[in-house]
Amino acid sequence: MPEKVLDLFDQMNIQPDQVGFNTLFSACARVANDHA
Repeated sequence: MPEKVLDLFDQMNIQPDQVGFNTLFSACARVANDHA
């Protein structure tokens, strides 16, 4: 699931707002925890 969020942000051509960044960082943290 977190990888899908990262892929979606990569495909979007807009600048994420504060909520978007929060979602992005949360997804990154989950990916890091899954790979640890």
